[in-house]
Amino acid sequence: MKRKSNTTSIAGAVDPERMGALRGFLVRPTKLNFGILREGHTYGVSLTLKNIGLDNCRFRIKAPPPSTGLTVKFSPPGAVAPGMSHQIQLELFALANPKDTSEDSQKDSSELSNLLHQLQITTEVEIFSLPVIAQVLPANEYDSKYSPADTGVHGHSHLAYILSTQPVAPQNPLKRSNTNLVK
Repeated sequence: MKRKSNTTSIAGAVDPERMGALRGFLVRPTKLNFGILREGHTYGVSLTLKNIGLDNCRFRIKAPPPSTGLTVKFSPPGAVAPGMSHQIQLELFALANPKDTSEDSQKDSSELSNLLHQLQITTEVEIFSLPVIAQVLPANEYDSKYSPADTGVHGHSHLAYILSTQPVAPQNPLKRSNTNLVK
């Protein structure tokens, strides 16, 4: 009696739809929530793309618009080998939306500025759309609510970390670096 062989080369030839399951990336985390941020600071979040397929795979990241304050930093990997992962750092320069000073505006000065953006990662097999969420408070409001020096409490999420407290906006929305990014 001959047993049925179900290796990857035969499985793809017999059932082409199964080949998609043998290629691709796993993205972690699936949602990037920066939390509540202080205006003027730069925050970072790391995400990981892991090749869960059996072949080398490539990916591309669509640059976020400069108006979001987001920049993506990663070393161009070429192809990511099976089982290997690649780190990507997403940086956000926190800017509160300019307040409308017209007479018919009834906005409160302590109102949060919300950032909602879909980061698009294109692979050979699929397109990932990761939601990027942040809320930015003006500096004086943030300092009155969260005083990390006194209490150790901060508004940003456990995924986000402070990269800079200098009020300088990033220049390039998609900057590729050749250095390893370490959290």
